[in-house]
Amino acid sequence: MSSTNKPDEIVITDLVFPLLLASGDHWHRPTNPSPHSLSFTITHPLIASALTDNVSQTLSYSDAAKAALSLAHSKTWESIEGCAEGIADELVRMNNGGQVKVRLECLKNLAGGKVGVEMVRGGSKLAKSSEKESKIWIKEVEVRCIIGVNPQERLEKQAVVIDLEIPLTSNEGKSSQSSAGFPHRVFANAIHDYVQPTSYQTIESLSQTLSAHLFSIPLPSYPPIPSLTLRVSKPYAVTFAKYASVEITRQRSSVLSSSTVLDHTDDEGNALKSHTAVLAVGSNIGDRMGNISKAIKWLLRDEGNFRLVDTSFLYESEPMYVEDQDRFLNGAIIIETLLGPEKLLSYLKAIESGVGRTQTFRNGPRVVDLDLIFYDDQVIDVETPEGGLIVPHPRLGEREFVLRPLIDMIPDFIHPSYSVSISALYQALPPSFPPCLNRVIPFHHPISLLPSHLSSDCPQTQIMSILNLTPDSFSDGGSYPTTSVALETARSMIESGATILDIGGLSTRPGAEAVSEEIELDRVVPLIQALRSEGITIPISVDTYRPSVARGAMEAGASMINDVHAGRAEGMWDVMAESDAPVVLMHSRGDSQTMSSLTDYPNGVVQDVRMELAQVVEQAIKAGVKRWNIILDPGIGFAKTAEQNWKLLAGLEDLVREGNVSGGKERNPIAGYPLLVGASRKGFIGALTGRTDPKDRGYGSAAVVARCVASGVVQVVRVHDTRETKDLVLVLEAIESARRGKSV
Repeated sequence: MSSTNKPDEIVITDLVFPLLLASGDHWHRPTNPSPHSLSFTITHPLIASALTDNVSQTLSYSDAAKAALSLAHSKTWESIEGCAEGIADELVRMNNGGQVKVRLECLKNLAGGKVGVEMVRGGSKLAKSSEKESKIWIKEVEVRCIIGVNPQERLEKQAVVIDLEIPLTSNEGKSSQSSAGFPHRVFANAIHDYVQPTSYQTIESLSQTLSAHLFSIPLPSYPPIPSLTLRVSKPYAVTFAKYASVEITRQRSSVLSSSTVLDHTDDEGNALKSHTAVLAVGSNIGDRMGNISKAIKWLLRDEGNFRLVDTSFLYESEPMYVEDQDRFLNGAIIIETLLGPEKLLSYLKAIESGVGRTQTFRNGPRVVDLDLIFYDDQVIDVETPEGGLIVPHPRLGEREFVLRPLIDMIPDFIHPSYSVSISALYQALPPSFPPCLNRVIPFHHPISLLPSHLSSDCPQTQIMSILNLTPDSFSDGGSYPTTSVALETARSMIESGATILDIGGLSTRPGAEAVSEEIELDRVVPLIQALRSEGITIPISVDTYRPSVARGAMEAGASMINDVHAGRAEGMWDVMAESDAPVVLMHSRGDSQTMSSLTDYPNGVVQDVRMELAQVVEQAIKAGVKRWNIILDPGIGFAKTAEQNWKLLAGLEDLVREGNVSGGKERNPIAGYPLLVGASRKGFIGALTGRTDPKDRGYGSAAVVARCVASGVVQVVRVHDTRETKDLVLVLEAIESARRGKSV
């Protein structure tokens, strides 16, 4: 007897009824209902009714339909999303919490096409991930335009059909969108108005530019759209096929578009248009990181003409064309500017010269390199006083050290000359050419760069040793009563294998009482100054969530900020951006007094931590913190139960893996970010092993470190037991090197 994994379902299809909306009918008449079609699917076991042939043993589809109609007619709804959600909740109630899928469609839309919403509610915690299927859609918007490569297609307009889907975000099962609902008509009109005058040769290019245009639509009463799926179809392309189509899914962060932050006028009061430019940055002489940082700071000094939009990760690479020179440090940035392309080129050349670049032979060493890669989506080939300006950069397609950083920011951007995406150009590179890149965490001279697990052929886990200068830390409180004692301990940690020192003057353990900023500063600043005066040059991290303490520590010689609140304190983003140094952004909720009660992760701890960290990263980048400076910490032991801590450790790879998440429709928004994990001696290890004294949890902590090293995605482990951790890491990495066929 066979069985199937697909659950039983009760289905109602296309139940048509009049619906009163606050926006009125298709003519905006507020008292007139408009026709809508309702379909729903209820996941419900049918075996009992099937065996007894008794309707009382099942959920009556007649009762479900009547309940849905009764609710729909009960009031004037602000939006069809609100009505669909109300119906879904009622059906979930009737189904004793079981899963329900509701589809509600407006049958008359003056803007053309079909509009509607589809959402999934109810079910088990495992099924809650299906809420990602909830979406708003506009379909079958028909527009006539010039489209195609054949001669006849360039002479006469033909129909294209546009379908748009936008994910409906949710919060614990409830819509987080504006109560006024999604502006369907605005988007349907925008599709028509944008497409009608275009004359693209390919629907690939049309779909890409249309998606960027839709992201740019101002939505004063609706949250920004995180992503969209767009299908463009040609009914007359293939004679015996209904459509020939392309379908793309794009993230807001992947679309290259200008904003309106730079809002200036010329001498006559005319508005100046801002432009988006993509620059490749690089250096292979002297303090490479310092040179790049100085060039970007000089560029952004002119706040009226420039704004930093995004940055890539940083990569170290062998020289590509002339091999007898030092390794390059490469990255890319996106800026918004009011300068035209020729003036921008002149400005970039002046900055290169100011930082110290002098003319050498072609493809030779340089103090700093600022190359204009893209300028909006324009194709430019002109002569300037600085020489020829060709945009897009003519050798972009052969340079992995430029393409790889671009993928970090704009993987889906369509090259204006080649009509293919950045990702496609990168994938087209020959496997053995050019040499591979190593992603790095940048520190300023004289501190060395830290290689990243995620791109290094020889992984190296960095050991961050904990030096708590607090009397109430859960494990080592009060161990270092004076600066001299702490200094001696720091030296011992470095000799034992520490590659980063993490100095904290405020306990953040659950239930800890806060001390004043003055006390925290008095604890950490003298030690940092003493360490630097002793000539210690390894990275020093300050463990604080207070901007004033972070600033004071950086001025004293710290090289890294470790913030357990991830920028929540007012002013912390500014300190991080100004420091231009690596920062650790940890996932947490609440504070030391409340975190233990904030452990609800409805979509699972890995998925929810991923999405909450993605929001933090977005805020950081918008505030001017560079992507290449960001390290993420999943926050083991903070606002998580013991079981959630174990699940998070088990899912480290999934947290930052490359590829798509949420059912395969969205890119992982934190893919590739280096991770720091700090689980040393924490309570959940003691609860499992029965070790009540934190200092007795060394073996359990070592097991967690082993898991982190084996994951291949953890860059830094934060530990108390430095020497033991160093031995463990050396052995594990020797095994991994041997597995890869490399000498130990």
